[in-house]
Amino acid sequence: MNFFSSYYNENNKLVFDIQNIALNYVKGWFFVDLIAFMPFEMIIGDFDTNQTYNKLFRLLRLPRLYSLTRIIKL
Repeated sequence: MNFFSSYYNENNKLVFDIQNIALNYVKGWFFVDLIAFMPFEMIIGDFDTNQTYNKLFRLLRLPRLYSLTRIIKL
């Protein structure tokens, strides 16, 4: 989608040329979008469901830790 979306250049003119649009996208946001798109869990090989459940249970303890820090501040 971003390869076909026009943009304004530094002279504040709208660019319609596909090659310039693609080059601008590759120089700018392409690598950010590529990293956001990558399924790192599949690449690393973290398929252990028990470990995933353990992470979820650790997240459930966060509100309790927050209340403990408020008590310590008092």
